[in-house]
Amino acid sequence: MRIAIVSPGYLPVPAVSGGAVENLIQILLDQNEIDPVFQFTVYSIDSSAAKAKSTAYRHSRFYFIRTSSLSYQFRKRVRYVLNKFSPRYWGNQFIVSVVARMKVEPKFDLIIVENTPEYAIILRRNFPSIRIIQHLHNNKITAHSRWINEVLASSDSILGVSDYICREVNKIGEGINCLRLYNGIDKNRFQKWISTEERFALRTKLGFRPSDFIILYSGRIVLHKGVIELLEAFRLLRRTTERPKLLILGDCNLGNLNLEIRDYTGVVFAGFINYEEIHKYYQLADIAVIPSTWEEPFGLTCVESLCSGLPTIITDSGGMVEIVTADCAVIVTRNDELINSLYVKMLFLFENADLRKRMAEAAKKRGMEFTDTKYWANFRKLLQNLTIVLLNGCIALSNWGMC
Repeated sequence: MRIAIVSPGYLPVPAVSGGAVENLIQILLDQNEIDPVFQFTVYSIDSSAAKAKSTAYRHSRFYFIRTSSLSYQFRKRVRYVLNKFSPRYWGNQFIVSVVARMKVEPKFDLIIVENTPEYAIILRRNFPSIRIIQHLHNNKITAHSRWINEVLASSDSILGVSDYICREVNKIGEGINCLRLYNGIDKNRFQKWISTEERFALRTKLGFRPSDFIILYSGRIVLHKGVIELLEAFRLLRRTTERPKLLILGDCNLGNLNLEIRDYTGVVFAGFINYEEIHKYYQLADIAVIPSTWEEPFGLTCVESLCSGLPTIITDSGGMVEIVTADCAVIVTRNDELINSLYVKMLFLFENADLRKRMAEAAKKRGMEFTDTKYWANFRKLLQNLTIVLLNGCIALSNWGMC
């Protein structure tokens, strides 16, 4: 089966520059190399590093859209203005360039649009007979979304990364059926244990002592991720005991948070960590905290924490609660008492070493439900269950009643 994958067009695929969506696309490509089922064609922005990496794939082709040219940049700005002031969606320059490339390609059986629902509008106008699947990684299809009616009319099915996302989509109205496809991570990376010597050396490099109790936060340093609440809760914890240290992984542009907190005693900001190395930092920690105040669509960092064997504290946020069980995680409620709740739960886990040990084992087991191989198997099963049958050049998707 020939499947086109349209990336969002912000970061390259293969995922040489990171990006959650881009990494998840790459997992599908990598698994298809091990277990060839589909012929993928991927549309991505240009990148010399991505081009070099793409040559290793035998069952996927790549088309890289050159976004740095003056012509591209000029057209990009024109389309931005058109989309801003016109009721009609004109497409951004990336999807327009993708369509131009697709028109000289053999016909695809399916097009998968990754997390940019409006792209389906342009694709449907140009390829009315090809079935289009939306793959939502965020809550981007709601009753209040711009161009929502045309997006829905242009989409044959919607895949969501969690039950939460699917519930939000299904609220729009009757006849809309969002199917869940949980994300996965590279289990081999996060269960590749470093040696005691390497762990000690990395802890020392970051300024930790052997007796320190390390609490890990990994993610973007932005308001809706609950970083301020975590820092405040950690300050309360430090008043009780000085053993805990807070390790924060991620670009540390604290100026954007308008922090009134000035006391960062016991906090280590490690900055951006290359994804090839990040599993080592998880293994330094005793517990992980993911204090999101918004609705998490899924929560890949939560899966990474579990696969690393970390007892985890999360908030009752979106799809993240679907990932954990009571055996491996503690869930706190997002309300006016969030800071105190985080403090209480961090102190509770700090004081209960035996419980942490049991939770760590349960976390590893639970994390195995969200691996790259499970993600690939579920992706394949979803397409098979949709019963895609080629009939006289028309693709009949029996679950959708098309053709």
